Amino acid sequence: MTVRVSFKGDFDVANCVDLAELRDKLAENKLQVEVSKLTVPGVKADLVVGLAVASLAVSSVSMVIAVINFWRGQKQSRYRLTLESDGGPVAVDDAAMEVVKQAASTGKNVTLMIEKL
Repeated sequence: MTVRVSFKGDFDVANCVDLAELRDKLAENKLQVEVSKLTVPGVKADLVVGLAVASLAVSSVSMVIAVINFWRGQKQSRYRLTLESDGGPVAVDDAAMEVVKQAASTGKNVTLMIEKL
């Protein structure tokens, strides 16, 4: 199973910095993270626009969610987190782990959407 982390809604350079911090926190917890980048003319560095955490067992997904919730708490809850799969969006605070378990049992991927508030 792969968990993709993407932004939803307004997107700016500050979001890219926040997402790069999240990548580092996931890596600190020994989770393999692939980064999607975007090159913008006039900007010195490529912008981080998405993450993919690959080859996860269901137990590792709970670690991903815990790290993201910790990161979100450090950002003074400027972000809302939802989990999207075939059944539509589910707030991570609600039944997210059930959605993850169902996706894992069918081999489907899930997307964690981070929305700027």
